[in-house]
Amino acid sequence: MGFPFHKNIFLLGWILMIFKGYFLGGTVEATTLEDVCRMSYDQHLCLNDFGPSMKTAPIPTLANLAIRKVIDNMNMTRITIEFLLYFSVDPKDHDILNYCKNSYGPPFSSLVASAYYNMKHGQYRRLGQQAVAAFNAADRCQDAYAAYFLKARFQSYMNDLKRMSYILHVIVNEFLL
Repeated sequence: MGFPFHKNIFLLGWILMIFKGYFLGGTVEATTLEDVCRMSYDQHLCLNDFGPSMKTAPIPTLANLAIRKVIDNMNMTRITIEFLLYFSVDPKDHDILNYCKNSYGPPFSSLVASAYYNMKHGQYRRLGQQAVAAFNAADRCQDAYAAYFLKARFQSYMNDLKRMSYILHVIVNEFLL
């Protein structure tokens, strides 16, 4: 007498569940920080920004850390702009700083208010839009200074913000959507 039919189905289902990668071609590879940084424009700085302890962190953890870093960079840039604006005596510099302050305002408020909420509730498109808005704010401010052939005194903050915004955008668009 043979093996009962219902037990054969159970056994086949169990084998398929264990070896589904071989039978169904559904292997899922873990995404690492190196995969994310490979898509950024400066892989070495990206790896340094996150540190060695994040090399095997899951993508949502990397996204939350990138959100925090973007918010911190925007906050430092905004504080520096307000400080320079307070002590600025050159009218041209004062106008550019006002323009930069107004460029940073809405993206900063949006990120602080809802970036973690968007991440937690799977609203990744909105989070990607916020990352692009932060990148564009830094870019507009740099362009305003470049139009007068000046270099911003807070250039490093803007570069850090652009890099982290881009990394957040990569994480959202390439790995979460």
